[in-house]
Amino acid sequence: MTDTAMDAGSEDQPQQDEASVAVSTPQATDAEETVTVEELEEQLKASRAETAAAREVVTALTQQLATSVPRSQALMARKDLERRIDTLTRNLHTLVEDKSKTLEAQKEEREGIGRQLEEGKEEVTRLKKEVESRSRVLARVEASNKDTASVLKLKEEDIVRLQKESSLARRQYDQLEKTVHRQDQRRADVEDQVKNLRGHLKVAEKQAETEERQRLKVGRQAEKLKRERDVVHRTYVKTLGTVQKHAGLVHIREMERQNAEREQLEETTRMESRVVDLAAEIETQGREVQRALHTQAVTRAHLQQSNALVDALKTDNFTIGRQLRNVKTEKEEVLDESKKASYLVTKLQQNLNARDHDLQKITSEVLILEREHEQVREAERAARSVAQERQRAIQYAEGEKLGLTHVLHDQEAALKALQKDLEEERAGKGVVATQLARRNDEVKALRERVRLLEHVLHKGDKDYVNRLQDINTLTNEVTALRDERQVLSRHVKLVDSLKVELVRLQRELIASQNKRAVLEEEIVRREKAHRWTTLKASDPSTYDLLRKNQLLQKRLVAATQRLAASEGEAAHKEREVEELRRIVERSAAQHPDAAASRAHLINQLRTKDDQIKSVTAALNMAVLAQEEGEQDRRHLRDQLAATRRRLVKYLTAETAAETANGDEPTGGWWRGRRSAGGH
Repeated sequence: MTDTAMDAGSEDQPQQDEASVAVSTPQATDAEETVTVEELEEQLKASRAETAAAREVVTALTQQLATSVPRSQALMARKDLERRIDTLTRNLHTLVEDKSKTLEAQKEEREGIGRQLEEGKEEVTRLKKEVESRSRVLARVEASNKDTASVLKLKEEDIVRLQKESSLARRQYDQLEKTVHRQDQRRADVEDQVKNLRGHLKVAEKQAETEERQRLKVGRQAEKLKRERDVVHRTYVKTLGTVQKHAGLVHIREMERQNAEREQLEETTRMESRVVDLAAEIETQGREVQRALHTQAVTRAHLQQSNALVDALKTDNFTIGRQLRNVKTEKEEVLDESKKASYLVTKLQQNLNARDHDLQKITSEVLILEREHEQVREAERAARSVAQERQRAIQYAEGEKLGLTHVLHDQEAALKALQKDLEEERAGKGVVATQLARRNDEVKALRERVRLLEHVLHKGDKDYVNRLQDINTLTNEVTALRDERQVLSRHVKLVDSLKVELVRLQRELIASQNKRAVLEEEIVRREKAHRWTTLKASDPSTYDLLRKNQLLQKRLVAATQRLAASEGEAAHKEREVEELRRIVERSAAQHPDAAASRAHLINQLRTKDDQIKSVTAALNMAVLAQEEGEQDRRHLRDQLAATRRRLVKYLTAETAAETANGDEPTGGWWRGRRSAGGH
């Protein structure tokens, strides 16, 4: 095995030299990526070194227990390991040869791309020369074209100027037509407004006539009420006059009655005085008495007449009072009617005032309408004058239009002549234009070819740079793989020895499990025979030791199972890592643009490294647990041996006591079990 490892190391030395030479030429762009990959690989190496150290510890532990393994099996395991090492070295050689072939193919492709680039550069220089020569020809043609274009521009400017003048004349004519059309529209609008105003005037006149009729009706009613009021006033005055007359007559009659009474009283007083005076002078004044009697009769007649007059006056006064009462009632009725009439008169006056106000408004509106009518008439007159002026302007514009049409005809004739000249010149320049078009097409085609070649060159440069990067990455990976191969070639011996030791340990485990099963059967039988109970009662320390031995054996079995599972997981992870590396190599060989997917693969590698670290930690824990189990196992073996000795002593003492008593010894079962256990 050491010879094969030395041969592999001697074969890898020149390849390592080549890898070191290849690694010395990486570009700065891939430095970060290579560093990260190297760090990951170093971490993986460290994790593998830890696992190898753990396995060495396991082998060191298992070598102590490997005394019972036969030598023939060790030789067979060594041959198997040598065969595996040979297969691994062959696989590594094939991998190195494949990598070298891929590198040579990439170098050949790079040389082919360099040749194509050189040919493309030569063709580009040739095309540049052709372009320069044709650009000179084009410059000459462009100079001649500029001269002809300047002449054409002058003629086109003249044409444009004439077209502008004609367009200005047409615009002026259109503007005049628009103004005439607007004036016609305005005149039609004014006529419509006049018609509307006339209609409004007619309506206002009708409303004024109706208002006049209503005003006349109201005036007639007011005159009628005034007449009735005058009649009532006259009757009232007449009644007042009659009343005053009757009152005067009554007053006169009363005055006369009072005067008559006063005169009568005076006369009575006088007569009494006379009677008193004449009583003494009766005799002397007989005649005077007769005269007095006569005067008294006369006065009595007068008094009777006055009384009759007073009665007549009283009757007249009663009738007059009745008439006065009737007159008062009539007066009151007349006053009520006069109040009603005055109320109606006030209402009528208010209505008349409102109607007068409305009439004033209507008259003001009529005045306003008349003014507006006058304004409309003035506007009609102004519109007619403006229309006449516009008609004159239209006539003048039509005259100008005729002149402009003549000018346009002349200009169109001149334009036709110029167009004929231009067509002739264009026909003359058609050949030059076709030549220019051909030259332009050729120049465009050359430019497109130059662009395509530049694009191809740019793409080739990019591919060249990418290939260089891929070559650098591949060289780095090859060096890393060689280093891994060296490390693996160093640790292959340890792996094979560990596998052999694992097989041996598994056999020992099987043997120990068989022994444990036998012991358990013995314990069960002893318990059935009430030996365990006696042992627990007689020697509890040995009973506890046996129980601990059983528990520790179970723990040892569980630890070995965990170790086997962790080793299986580690092997599975190593296979996955190798598969990922193979995938990376294939992608790098087939797809040069696989640098984008490298980040993802690096992340996967990191995760796998973390998993490997976790597995190695679990393996270390399992190894520690196994060591603890080994120590507990040794301790338990020692304790078992001590307990067996005690049991043997106890049984021998018991058999001796039984033989001393003359009974049959019962220790044969233990000797038979011991002989079976020894076998």
